[in-house]
Amino acid sequence: MRDIVGQVVSCDYAIPMPPEGQTIDLDAINLILRPDGGDPIQILRNENPGCQQGWYYDNERGLLVLCPETCAEVQSDPNPRLELLFGCTGSDIV
Repeated sequence: MRDIVGQVVSCDYAIPMPPEGQTIDLDAINLILRPDGGDPIQILRNENPGCQQGWYYDNERGLLVLCPETCAEVQSDPNPRLELLFGCTGSDIV
C-alpha cells in the first residue's frame, strides 16, 4: 500500500519500482480515494485515455492518470488521500 499525500494533488502518478525479483501486474492496480471525513471510494480503471471518470494507465509515459472529472473531484477535496494498491508477480507475492 502506498499513500500519496500533498498540498497540490497531482493527476498523474508514476508506478514505483517493485521489490527485487517481482513485477507489478498492471492489470491488478487498485486506486482508493479516502476523502476528508468520508468513506473510502474505489476509483475504477477506464481503458479509454479520453475518459472523463476513473483512471487509466498511460503506457507511453508509464503513468497512472486520473480522468478529468475524477481529478477535479480529488483536487476539490480539502484533504484527500489516495492509496495505490499493487498486485505483484514473482517468487514471493507481496
